[in-house]
Amino acid sequence: MRHADPEEGLPFTAESADALVDVGLTLTHGGRIITGVDPGEIDQGQADWRQDVLAVPLPGMLVREQTLREIGGLDPELPTPWAEIDLCRRIWRSGERVAVQASSRVLHPYPTRPLLERLQEQRTGQLLALLKHRTLPHALLTLVLLLPLATILRMLGAIAATAPAQL
Repeated sequence: MRHADPEEGLPFTAESADALVDVGLTLTHGGRIITGVDPGEIDQGQADWRQDVLAVPLPGMLVREQTLREIGGLDPELPTPWAEIDLCRRIWRSGERVAVQASSRVLHPYPTRPLLERLQEQRTGQLLALLKHRTLPHALLTLVLLLPLATILRMLGAIAATAPAQL
């Protein structure tokens, strides 16, 4: 997938774009999204070997109609890209593959919403997706113990980063 820069004033075609946005998505154990490319990375065929991935972004996703009927569509409660990751996880669990086709090209506009708003939505989606794919006891344990503990640790880290000499 490639971003189109609206400020360039050039005609938008997927073939004329040369920067990769992602070549499939995967997650760390902590739930962070990894796209496999660095921001602004130029396409030189370095990711052409990739095939099976955890998820692919919606703008370039092709799903068989029968598979989509069997597993259902996107979860409206999850923001992008978490809804896509959730859908692809369900596709994997149904026995189908999620793969990247290296020769495909998709033109996608730059995000227009403010960064802070997108980051807040990402964190909310991360937590909702995390809870959705856990068993009920594990989800309750996460809500009651792990999330408050993680919040306290992040607050302490932020305080230590802003005033290290006072600690």
